[in-house]
Amino acid sequence: MTTHFNRVPKVTADFWIIKLLAVTMGETAADYLAVNMGLGLTATSLLMTGVLAVALTVQFAQKRYVPWAYWLAVVLISVVGTLVTDNLVDTFGVQLITTTWVFALALAATFHSITSSSPIPTSCKFLRQQTRSNLPDLRIRWTAN
Repeated sequence: MTTHFNRVPKVTADFWIIKLLAVTMGETAADYLAVNMGLGLTATSLLMTGVLAVALTVQFAQKRYVPWAYWLAVVLISVVGTLVTDNLVDTFGVQLITTTWVFALALAATFHSITSSSPIPTSCKFLRQQTRSNLPDLRIRWTAN
């Protein structure tokens, strides 16, 4: 028998409000650390990637939904995602339209992977509240975040 753990919150209006605020905070935090704190883009990117790795390790270790662990990981994903884009654009000269399309395709591929490998009805695939204890499956689901 496969054990299922509920490591994510219910998707409600409150969820989307908090998610929007977390993404906005992540954008702001990345800029603040790199510019206002004077860490620079490279140092901030390395530091926050390390912090994200720790936060994801904590989140993956949970057996149930733990709000602070979940939302910390969501905010840090936003921070690191912003820094990845900043590095691609500012350091490597990749145009924003290119990063937008690449990340949109990566997100579409992630959703496709989730929906094609999940043994639940098609109508419920995006609303799934339970995640398997299978770590690779959990990593795929966090990629979509």
